[in-house]
Amino acid sequence: MNRFHRKLITPIVLIVLGVFILFIDSIAAKILSGLFLGVGLGGFLGMGAFKKIKRNFTAPSSGAKKYENLLPQNAEADVVQEASAVQAEALGAAHRKKQWRKTEDGVDKILDMFITSVESRFSNFNTIAIFFPAKDESYMLRKFRSKSEFVNKNALLKPRHGILGSLITEGLRPFYEPNFTNQNATLYYYDDGRRFKPEELIHSIMLSPVKTDNVTRGILLVDSTQANAFSAEDQEFLTNAANLIGITVYETYLNTGRSLDYHRLVAMNNIEKEFWTNLEFDAVMDKMRDIIPYAIPCDRLTISLKNENEKNSAAVVRAYGQNSEELLNLNFPLGENAEKSIVNMAYSKNLSFYRNFSADQYEIRYCEEEPRCNEFASFLAVPFGVDMCKGMMFIESAKSDVFTDSNIDLLSHIGTSAGLALEKIFILHQANALATHDGLTGLFNHRHFQIILEKKLSACTRYNDPLSLVLCDIDFFKKLNDTYGHPFGDVVLKGVAAKLESSIRMDIDAAARYGGEEFVLILDKMNAETAHDTVDRIREAIEAMVFKTADGRTEVNVTMSFGIATFPKHGKKPPELINNADKALYDAKKAGRNRVVVY
Repeated sequence: MNRFHRKLITPIVLIVLGVFILFIDSIAAKILSGLFLGVGLGGFLGMGAFKKIKRNFTAPSSGAKKYENLLPQNAEADVVQEASAVQAEALGAAHRKKQWRKTEDGVDKILDMFITSVESRFSNFNTIAIFFPAKDESYMLRKFRSKSEFVNKNALLKPRHGILGSLITEGLRPFYEPNFTNQNATLYYYDDGRRFKPEELIHSIMLSPVKTDNVTRGILLVDSTQANAFSAEDQEFLTNAANLIGITVYETYLNTGRSLDYHRLVAMNNIEKEFWTNLEFDAVMDKMRDIIPYAIPCDRLTISLKNENEKNSAAVVRAYGQNSEELLNLNFPLGENAEKSIVNMAYSKNLSFYRNFSADQYEIRYCEEEPRCNEFASFLAVPFGVDMCKGMMFIESAKSDVFTDSNIDLLSHIGTSAGLALEKIFILHQANALATHDGLTGLFNHRHFQIILEKKLSACTRYNDPLSLVLCDIDFFKKLNDTYGHPFGDVVLKGVAAKLESSIRMDIDAAARYGGEEFVLILDKMNAETAHDTVDRIREAIEAMVFKTADGRTEVNVTMSFGIATFPKHGKKPPELINNADKALYDAKKAGRNRVVVY
């Protein structure tokens, strides 16, 4: 018998059994017959047994129209629609439990149909029972039908307990006892506290192991109060029925598992798409905060990120759940010099781990100053980033021993996707910064200053608002470079730039490096008089700055000169306004430097 013929055995058995059951006068039997016939015929078609017939059947006759089978396209469309509907909920334990509950309901219906089929064969039965594996090699009663009211619904067949326990211990096999003489209580699926009447005692019993791939998946059992109630042919029928139960039920469970895995993969794919659809920091962080509690039930979630400018510190950027708002925006130190905290350890070792909190004392999550809450029993910490740890997902639960390795795998997958998106955002921000900002001082560069000025002048023209343009440069900067060196000159440039930027209104005014030691300020909606007072305060603040040389022995002060031109009084177009501000700056230098001059 070749491999192809061996594969045909199961479909043949299903078809034969389907035809056999078809003649049983029962609605349930008709349903079960249709199931077996459909699966059996599907098996034939799946293996190509009817390919030739199919070709002959679908070949168009002369002059006839050729019709296309639309079922594959319809099925593909259904899958695409299903995939698009799968959201983050598919990652969560609640979704899995719901799907398994549906599967168990379906298995119950399948078992009921099988029991109906067996009942139709054995009218003299007392109890038909199906047992599924439980812990410690035992078997629990899953489904039954009985003429007796004394079946123990919570029955458990244990190894070495009674005649059935002996069979479990020795290895389950088809068993047939036509003259059973023990008491019902020794079967352990009847009430062991009842005294059975003589007519209630079991005198015949027959069982077959439920198998799939030669692995025992359960027990199918029939008993009767009549002696010699079953024959060898009955035993063969029961064995075939048990095998079909094994195939049908186990494949149902396998399909549910595959479906859950499929939904999980699709959900992850959809989440990744959302990360990349809107490449913005807040969008990625919000999505992480929203989906993680679906994926892993928890009572509190906090997400932290390393500070870009201070690598030895981090901050909580998103929070969810109980007492979470108290931790939002919390800054905490990292590294060897920081206090010992759970998150600091996870950061330093780039480590994913979970455990219960100490029952004896409070364990610091982030830092000593954090708001404390003693209502959590366990935690899970998972870092994320590309190549190195840039952030941390920290989950807490009020229950003990709730987190698993699979939770780490799931969060790591989410973290990797989010980390890649954040890395892309960082690269885009860097590229944008290079295009719009000066590399040394971090202020807007000359090119971007021109763009900002055009936009602001257009708005001022529309709303009839004033605008002041300020050109300024560091006094005697060439002498400073010659005396202390260019590295020190760079220190001064960066210090002055930082003071200029911090002295104007954020998101209203603008500061840019115009070239060399020269800078420019755009003071929006500010007339000449107000601009003069504002710039003079800036001049005084810069004059008060102290710069130390590299050896720390010399302290150096610098001053700046400022020229102001105001729209529309001193010019309505950018070139005119810049030219007049430059003339005012020249006058300031000519008058002795370290002063503010309005054109």
